[in-house]
Amino acid sequence: MSNRVFSSIGSVPMSLGMIVIFSLLLICGGGGSATGHDPSGNRIIGGSTNTIYGRTIDVLDYGDLSSAIKAMGTTQTTLVISTPQILTEDTTVPPNVYLVIQNGGIITKDSSYKLTIYGPFEAGLYQVFVGFSASDVSFGPGSAKEVYPEWWGIDGTADEEQINAAISAVSLSKIPLRLSARTYNIDSTIIIPYTMSLLGSGSGSGSTTSGKAGTIIKKTSDVLGILIKSGVTSAKLEDFCLSSSLAGATTDGIQIGEADNTNGAGFNTLRNIAVEGMGGNGIHIANGNDNHLENIHTQINGIHGLLLDSVHTSGLNVNANMITNLVSIANRANGLSINKSAANTVLNAICEGNGAFGIYVNRAYNYIRGYAEGNVGGDLYAGVSAYSCFLVIRASNSTILNKNNFIYLQ
Repeated sequence: MSNRVFSSIGSVPMSLGMIVIFSLLLICGGGGSATGHDPSGNRIIGGSTNTIYGRTIDVLDYGDLSSAIKAMGTTQTTLVISTPQILTEDTTVPPNVYLVIQNGGIITKDSSYKLTIYGPFEAGLYQVFVGFSASDVSFGPGSAKEVYPEWWGIDGTADEEQINAAISAVSLSKIPLRLSARTYNIDSTIIIPYTMSLLGSGSGSGSTTSGKAGTIIKKTSDVLGILIKSGVTSAKLEDFCLSSSLAGATTDGIQIGEADNTNGAGFNTLRNIAVEGMGGNGIHIANGNDNHLENIHTQINGIHGLLLDSVHTSGLNVNANMITNLVSIANRANGLSINKSAANTVLNAICEGNGAFGIYVNRAYNYIRGYAEGNVGGDLYAGVSAYSCFLVIRASNSTILNKNNFIYLQ
């Protein structure tokens, strides 16, 4: 089979006008945000829809939290914490106790005690847990609609500590973790260690300079931003912007899978996410199959915007991933780079103004449909290891080194 290269303006169903409209729709961000958010911290949010749950008592009537819970027995009760409490023993909130923590009603850990919550839980966007390590608070299934890192005390410094503590707290329940429409500054990596949902409140317009409201995770140290660990399946990351403006940085924004001999991280979803200003790659699928990336915006990253390149220690293990609606612009190397990675599907990729190639592919069985323009090294590169690929690209200049592909150039 030899390459079949066509030059046509009208044959491919993608006009410049459609591309512009699509770009504007995509980079305007959006995506789901939690209802009931109250940045003032005065409204109770997060837990059961119940407004009346048995009798209502204040923990002050019993002296401390543990004593109050023991006194409840199996009676359905709303327990209100309105003043600071010290956890003096391992404590489990049972399903019959609806725990409501008002602003100022913090729970402080003493010694090595743990708090496990099985009953409905509600609190506002203010700190309620003090001194607890990452695994010291656990939420049972159905105990809250969403969990917020603000409950651990976000202060704008090393906010990954509170985010990772909140992630640990939902290991039993897989309750979604919600990030508010604000900036979170991180000094180390946010770890996704199991199936869970990390949900922002909008990615702005794909730029931290846009002034649009949304969730911004900002790297303040040269570290990997977010890691989905090998072994994780069906995790979901949505609706935020990951940014950095560190000079001389070298690290990536988001990495899926690790350099190991496992099956990596598969069937995970990234949706409505912007990644900009990384020293390394914007997003790197490093080890894992069947991941789905949708509505992704990568720009001004130090290497590639989106990289699919296996780091598996004994073979190639980045295959059959689906990328839908990618905008990748002004990255230092390639906009979209598919190297040691096969059988992927890319639909509606827009790659402009990148320092090397707009779209780079050097492995077999990849299907790519997109648009590339104004890239320094060329708009399309199909290397010698790219064969049996189906490429439908609007590109003004291309480098094609293997004849065993179907290539349709507009």
